[in-house]
Amino acid sequence: NNFESTLRRVCQNDSSLTRLKLDGVLLEPSQWQRLFGALENNSSVEKLSLRNCQINDDILFHFIVCLVDNDTIKRVDLRDNLVSNDSALKLLKVIAKSNSSLSELKLSGNKGIEEDTFDRFYDILCKRPKFKQAFQLMCKMKG
Repeated sequence: NNFESTLRRVCQNDSSLTRLKLDGVLLEPSQWQRLFGALENNSSVEKLSLRNCQINDDILFHFIVCLVDNDTIKRVDLRDNLVSNDSALKLLKVIAKSNSSLSELKLSGNKGIEEDTFDRFYDILCKRPKFKQAFQLMCKMKG
């Protein structure tokens, strides 16, 4: 199974796996939980693309926990999922207090996220060298 193979590579910290693209992949919540648990201690994956995966708040919770300890992931694409404003604020809190490595985050297409929350992401993260440009692009695309 392709998921099991990918999960094994993440667990083994395969140094050739620096980009993990799962756009449009629909996994069971338990599979997402296993993947994010493995990413928590992974030091190879720098870019994670999870666009249009029907990621909801329950699934995002496990990703947020992963980001507390992961300082390798620098770019995340969560566009076109089912993220609420409350979960976006929890993600914001972790990025602000526990994760300094993330430099690009794409959240457009999550209709539950309010404009004020996007502003708060910008206020906290615009000081990160590569984040400002990526965030501005993301905001232009979110309409």
